[in-house]
Amino acid sequence: MTEARGGRTIDPTLRAALAALATGMVLAAATGADDEVPASPRPPATSGDPSAAPTLPTSTAAPAAPAVSLGGAVLPATVVSAVTESIDEPSLLAAVSHLASDEYYGRFYRSPFAFKAAEWIRARLEAAGLSPGAAGGSWTQPLADPEAGPNVIGMLPARPDSPHAERVLLISAHYDHLPPKRRGEDRIFNGADDNASGTCGIIAIAEALAALPTRPGRRILFVAFSGEEAGLLGAKRFVAEPPVALESIDAVLNLDMISRGDPNRIFVDGREFSEPIRSALRAANAAIGLDIRFDEHPDWLDRSDQGPFLRQGIPAVLFSVEDHEDYHQVTDHADRILPALAARTSRLVALAALLLAEQPPPARGPVSPPEMPRDPKVAPVAPPAGDAPAAPTAPAPGSDPPRSARSPRRTFRVDPRRAGLPISSGARGGRACVPSGSITRVALAEDAVEESCG
Repeated sequence: MTEARGGRTIDPTLRAALAALATGMVLAAATGADDEVPASPRPPATSGDPSAAPTLPTSTAAPAAPAVSLGGAVLPATVVSAVTESIDEPSLLAAVSHLASDEYYGRFYRSPFAFKAAEWIRARLEAAGLSPGAAGGSWTQPLADPEAGPNVIGMLPARPDSPHAERVLLISAHYDHLPPKRRGEDRIFNGADDNASGTCGIIAIAEALAALPTRPGRRILFVAFSGEEAGLLGAKRFVAEPPVALESIDAVLNLDMISRGDPNRIFVDGREFSEPIRSALRAANAAIGLDIRFDEHPDWLDRSDQGPFLRQGIPAVLFSVEDHEDYHQVTDHADRILPALAARTSRLVALAALLLAEQPPPARGPVSPPEMPRDPKVAPVAPPAGDAPAAPTAPAPGSDPPRSARSPRRTFRVDPRRAGLPISSGARGGRACVPSGSITRVALAEDAVEESCG
């Protein structure tokens, strides 16, 4: 007989073996030992439901993955293998294909399909074995707009004996995308890479970590944010009304578009005070082998859900890929993603989170001034009279242009309220001037009028 937990079938003997290994991992973290904990042979698993998600590794051969360590914390090779083999490409592709299907109609944050997506995410996190992580024992955190889909928050508890058991790591992704076009043969913005890939990545990480027999050294919150495409609304709501004290959050790892481009490359961007996360990623990458490009796109830092946390001085990083021809197009379909890249990025994040969970609390960064009352992806409002605009900075020779520079140059006037934007001094006649490649494609599908905004 086998024991089922979180949708994964685990042989009791295998669970006992992993428990012993995980105990060794905890002891290594507590004592500062740097040596790998010896691996025990893993017995074959008993047969289970063929429709269930893949089981944890069962080969009696020595695991191929190396142990990884950071500071005094060591993840034994068998634990690394258990995590990395749990996050498999076919399961990720199946999840992305489901969430990015026409059934969810683009997951626009102010639609019934956002609520439908939120419920699917909640069910997956609950099946993985997580607990509700929002206030009042709820799985969801409503946004200020009652018509907006909620944030979905699940929690993986820490080991009770950990000295950091009350501290928090946050692993996040936004699940919303864009509303349908008014006309055309293909009207649905399915958003497979943006950002069903990141959302399904954090679900896979939750499943892998929850299946381990020993809990991490910190609580881990898994957050699926709503309203990112309309101005980081879900992340801003979380920071304004946090379900845990912001002072207890030691790191934020945000996944936003992790499945296109170079099949072995992921971009990771953060502030100077995000260095503890970079250290954990470098250590974890010894078992993954990704080409990690650190801090090549500082212009991305205010364009996804890590932004509000960085402004609070919380170490945070963004995992993303370069823009591609299907970015914010109806052609962003699941059959175009690279499931191997999404899986490897998710494995990297999972291992780095386990290492970070055993580290002392990091130094925090400075709190930034309040954000300007506009969406960071929208063209800036003209400065007040008398202020000289900053001179443009040319990109370094051979470097990629910033993401904003690659957006289409056509501009439109739209109703800012339809895009979740405040009416500012940049609006004329109640309509704001925005670039067509910005997130305000939300509004372009409805009532935009193309005109020169120069």
